[in-house]
Amino acid sequence: MSSSPGPFECLPPTWQWFDPHRESSTRPLINGTQLPITAKHPDPAPSPLPPWLDLPSDQSPKLYTLVFPYSVSQAKLPTIVHSTNGQDQIGRRSNIHLLLGLKKRGFGLGHINAFGGKPILLSTSPPLDDDHVIESPLDCALREFAEETSIELDQHVVSSTLKAHGRLLIHASHPSASVEDKFANELSLLYIFSLPLDHDQLVAAKETDEMCPHIYPLNNLPFQDMHPESSLLIDLIFGPRNAHHQQLPSPAYFFDARIDYQGVTDAMSSGEQGRASQATAVRTCRRRIARRWSVNFYDSPPAQ
Repeated sequence: MSSSPGPFECLPPTWQWFDPHRESSTRPLINGTQLPITAKHPDPAPSPLPPWLDLPSDQSPKLYTLVFPYSVSQAKLPTIVHSTNGQDQIGRRSNIHLLLGLKKRGFGLGHINAFGGKPILLSTSPPLDDDHVIESPLDCALREFAEETSIELDQHVVSSTLKAHGRLLIHASHPSASVEDKFANELSLLYIFSLPLDHDQLVAAKETDEMCPHIYPLNNLPFQDMHPESSLLIDLIFGPRNAHHQQLPSPAYFFDARIDYQGVTDAMSSGEQGRASQATAVRTCRRRIARRWSVNFYDSPPAQ
């Protein structure tokens, strides 16, 4: 598996971020076959890895941004922690809180996620590969965040505090390679940001037609309702969850990550079932299993 997400020379200039030939960090490449959130219910990775997991050479990724808004509290006294499993417990309050939202429509419906979306075209001419036709990752992140939270902020101030951490290539495929299968060669490139805010600003988030916002302590996130890659992104931005103390987003390194998913159904992963039950599962129970992932690190920030 290559350590870089892919040779996407076709990306608009402001979306290039990491040159394939730029010098990496002294931090070693990390990789694996299962994400932390999926390791609880592991599915054995195929060996050797099948060719349908290879990155399609003739396909350009869909571009997205993803913003993780957070606040930092000085409170460190013991308090009641409202657990996502419904059982409250005495614990130490997380000094970092994240604003996340329940997706109400479109891709990811019913999942809890950070805020973001696709860039918009600024004009139809000059040619589409011109830098000024499509909005930049930063502008896209700011616009989508405002649309999905209704938080009114000084855009000049926010643009100076919005921190770019890296990008994540998501490749999802399936042995069937059916054009009707949404997991057949899905290719998305996510540009990841964090945004420090006051807690009062997080509270000001309002429900929109796209997202229903909610504030979570960093040490008690609803991973069971989030996309599998969320666990990796949270660790890359805020530090490992098994660390002795929680960390602010690190300015020390930037990442270029890739995850290859296999699209599966509950019928596929639970053994042989009848054709009728399998057909029902294909329509209603699709999910992703991470087959491999890697993260490359850089010492210098992305070229924006």
